[in-house]
Amino acid sequence: MRLSYDLWGVEKIGPRAIFKPQAGLYAYNPKDNELMWDEAHPSIISTLHEFAHYRFGGSELTACRFSVWLFKEAFPESYAKLTWDGHMLKLC
Repeated sequence: MRLSYDLWGVEKIGPRAIFKPQAGLYAYNPKDNELMWDEAHPSIISTLHEFAHYRFGGSELTACRFSVWLFKEAFPESYAKLTWDGHMLKLC
């Protein structure tokens, strides 16, 4: 929980999310508080994107900005190897 305190100034970020592997899908289901990810094709940015929906709500712009910002801060060398393809980042 230290990361949540450092980023948002809170010890607890809300109700516990349920993490659920789902083939070919990254999504957040607010009704059941489920974060789903594609375990066959793992993506840190996509996982951060869905976490942002859990934390901040339904705004796509906020989720995109947060996930890319945090990935760039945490993994600057990996970020430098990516290129934009529409609204997605892909490996060069």
